[in-house]
Amino acid sequence: SRYAPYREPGAIKTPFWLQPEKYYAGAAWYQRTVRIPREWEGQRLTLTLERPHWETAAWLDDVPLGRCDSLATAHVYELGTHVAPGDHRLTIRVDNRMLIDVGPNAHSMSDHTQSNWNGIVGRLELAAESPIWLRTVRVFPDVARKHALVKIDMTSVLGKSASGTVRVTARL
Repeated sequence: SRYAPYREPGAIKTPFWLQPEKYYAGAAWYQRTVRIPREWEGQRLTLTLERPHWETAAWLDDVPLGRCDSLATAHVYELGTHVAPGDHRLTIRVDNRMLIDVGPNAHSMSDHTQSNWNGIVGRLELAAESPIWLRTVRVFPDVARKHALVKIDMTSVLGKSASGTVRVTARL
């Protein structure tokens, strides 16, 4: 049987445990042509990679967009507001090497749970949004006084001031 070698003292292989037959650690490259529609002209364009493993870097037409290395949040890249409509080459590099020592048995890297896979799962999205947006909204409630302090960080890529109205309502 193929498990005979593992019956020897000290040699262990658990069937169906996350121990891949082949193991690869390093960069994986992905590239494709994307079409930016005319309706997106002047909008803030972003690229979101929901769950890559581990470090990513991205380029649009060979222009670097940056790099991200979070294992806990989506990797979001700003493409700006000046991307011309039409075809563009999007390049993404995903590197699953242990860049930060998270320990020998970290669930995100070891074969004990999810294994050290390489790639991107979940949402991969190019999106067009307003060039002015709410970066963060924080609410600090005071239930006893029926009061809440709302702090909003508005951001713009236009390079100039903008004004607007924010309406906040709440119910107990």
